[in-house]
Amino acid sequence: MTKWSRRLDVSVQGTVLNLLKKYSDENEAGLIFVSHGLPATAFVSKDIVVMRNGVIVEQGSVDDVIHHSKNPTRRPSSRRIRGRLVP
Repeated sequence: MTKWSRRLDVSVQGTVLNLLKKYSDENEAGLIFVSHGLPATAFVSKDIVVMRNGVIVEQGSVDDVIHHSKNPTRRPSSRRIRGRLVP
């Protein structure tokens, strides 16, 4: 999650993410969610774009990018995310 949200209590983080997801789903609205936290990103997103040094290095569905990444720099994080519970 972003810097402001890391300071929030975990329950508040979950509430904010749930509100973002609910609003996006109910209104069929697009959402640009910028974050360094892939678990939170995976929760609110259907598709993900991964950038490194301002260049897109990977893009696709949440499942493709997080669990089946072709980018070697993404693989260690992918393994950690599989075992984590997303809010």
